[in-house]
Amino acid sequence: MTEAEILTQIAAARAHMDMALGQLIALHLAMVVGIFYFLHRAGLALKIGVFILYALGWYILVTSVSVTSQHLFGLYQDLQGTGEQISRGSGQLLRAVGSPWMTAYVVAFNAANLLLLTGTFGFLFFWKRNDNPV
Repeated sequence: MTEAEILTQIAAARAHMDMALGQLIALHLAMVVGIFYFLHRAGLALKIGVFILYALGWYILVTSVSVTSQHLFGLYQDLQGTGEQISRGSGQLLRAVGSPWMTAYVVAFNAANLLLLTGTFGFLFFWKRNDNPV
C-alpha cells in the first residue's frame, strides 16, 4: 500500500472510533433519561432486563472499538514500514501515536468506558428519586 492509501484507512478507522464513542455516550445518556423518568419505579426483573440489553450494546460497541484499534495499530506499523520516505505529516502522526499523551488517551478512554458501565449499573439499581423533598 502507498502512504496515501494507509492514511486514508487511518482516517476511516479514527472516524469509526469517534462514531462509536459518540454512540456509547448517547447510549449512556438514554439510560440516564430512562432511569430518571421511568426505570427508577420499575421492578427488579425489568431493571435486570434493561441492564442486560444496555450491557450488550455497550459490549458490542467497545468490542468494535477494540477491533478497530488493533487495525489502526497495524496501519501505523504499515505506515512506518513503507520503506519509502514518508511525508512530514505522516512523521508527525507517528510521533504523536508514540507519545505519552496517546497512552494517557487510551487509558482514559478505557477507564471512561468502564465507568459508564458501572455508573449506569449503580444508577439503575441503587438510585431512588425523592418525589417529596423536605
